[in-house]
Amino acid sequence: MGKQNEAPEINFAQLIVIGKIVGYTEKETWRMTLYKLLALWREYKILLGLEKRTPEEVIPEDVI
Repeated sequence: MGKQNEAPEINFAQLIVIGKIVGYTEKETWRMTLYKLLALWREYKILLGLEKRTPEEVIPEDVI
């Protein structure tokens, strides 16, 4: 079969490193969902200034 039916490869070592960077043990990292781990990684990069929020993600000041 062609490449279009294959799922993207997952680098498990990279996921463990991401978990360690954001402060979780390897065991805790394996027990969390991929969605949660990647959400934490994104927030970490935003806090460090490596990535910016999209306009849809920003809460307007008059709502707070």
